[in-house]
Formats: sequence, structure tokens, C-alpha cells
Amino acid sequence: MTYEFNEDEVALVAEALKIYVADLRAEIAGTEKYEWRDALHREERALNSVMAKLGHVAASSATTA
Repeated sequence: MTYEFNEDEVALVAEALKIYVADLRAEIAGTEKYEWRDALHREERALNSVMAKLGHVAASSATTA
């Protein structure tokens, strides 16, 4: 499945993810149950991967424009 986003959309999604991950970190810090904490860490890693890909997309769009 492939989606195409313009630069503004990529920037908006990247910013929203950045804010969400910051809130997620606070939630991880306040979570005592290991299983939940582990799941939140996996979610954080997945979202960081998405943000890195969005950054790569934004960077490659800037160089091709």
C-alpha cells in the first residue's frame, strides 16, 4: 500500500507524531507494570521509525524540488 503526501502534509504528520511521542515518554515514565511499559516502548520505537522515514521523505522532497 502506497500513499502520497505533499510537503505540508508530511510536516504536519511529523509534528503531530513528535508531540505524541513526547507525551508517550511521559506515560512510559509513569507506568509501573512491566508489560505495559514494554508495549509502550515498542510503540515508541515504531513511531520513531515512522518519523525517521518521514524525515527522509521530507529531506528527499526538498532536494528534488
